[in-house]
Amino acid sequence: MRTKVAVEKTMHTRTFAALIIILAALACREKVTETVVSSTSASTTSTTSAPGQSEVVSIQGRTEVLAPMKLPILLDDSALGTGSSPTEGVAEKKDTFAKSDGIKATLRTRKVPAGMVARVAWLDEQKKILKEEQKPIPGEMVWIVFDAPPMKWGTYVVEMYLGGNLVETRPFRVR
Repeated sequence: MRTKVAVEKTMHTRTFAALIIILAALACREKVTETVVSSTSASTTSTTSAPGQSEVVSIQGRTEVLAPMKLPILLDDSALGTGSSPTEGVAEKKDTFAKSDGIKATLRTRKVPAGMVARVAWLDEQKKILKEEQKPIPGEMVWIVFDAPPMKWGTYVVEMYLGGNLVETRPFRVR
């Protein structure tokens, strides 16, 4: 049987560990409302909500509402299809192509840091890279167009990257 001191020590250790985890989460989020002091609870608890929604955290009776983490939005739109369009990236969006179609993948960016590049990788069914291409992003709100290599009948994927980060994966077929 455990002694009262051992039980209290275990409780303090767990409370301290929970507090450290919650404080680490708080350091990664932006505070959006003032602290509300609760007079009913002195325990350490945390209640989270679905991703993209506000989070309510209670630490030793203090309750704080936090906004979801704000990540920069670099990709405004993407498209896979044929032809070119200044407003849609491609003239005709689709995911099934003939072997003779000129397949294009397009990315429209916004608020990108200077020097950032866009890259696409065209992959076959075995995830083998058929073609990889990289282009500098010339400014805000521009379509960057990439042409697919010649392809046989089959199922393929195009992966689209901004600044080295995968931002879009589009499966497609050639018949």
